[in-house]
Parts: sequence; C-alpha cells; structure tokens
Amino acid sequence: MIKVRPGRFELPDRCLWNVPVRLTTRKLKIGDIELDPEAMPHMEVVITASSLPREAMGLGDVKFMAAIGRSSAGKPRSSP
Repeated sequence: MIKVRPGRFELPDRCLWNVPVRLTTRKLKIGDIELDPEAMPHMEVVITASSLPREAMGLGDVKFMAAIGRSSAGKPRSSP
C-alpha cells in the first residue's frame, strides 16, 4: 500500500486538492472515493512526502534471534 497526501491529484475527469490517497493493487482510494486502479488510463500526483510501509524485522533476524536463544537456553544455571 502506498499512502500519500498530495497537494494536487489529477485524473482525466477531475482534479482534487489536498486529499489523502491510498493505492493498493486492487483499490485506489482518494478521500472517500474508491476507484479501480486498472480503470485509470492516466493519473498525476504531485507530492512532497510519502510513506512506504516495510517490515521492521525480517525473517533472517528472527532466525538469528532464535539461534541465540537456543544456544543460551540450553546451558543450566549453577546454584549458589
């Protein structure tokens, strides 16, 4: 999903100003309007910032942490 808040959003039949826009592979949401992105022959977006979500931790990090936990958990503690 791509989320932007463009200053100007232009479609072939309309121009919108300062509205939140969300684009997925199946849906284009402009404010309260939902459209099919495949049906759009042209769209132009002018933005100053964008937010592209991504994973905070990948699967490799998870496996690495599990390996560390396994190696340290197998050692018994000595009692005082």
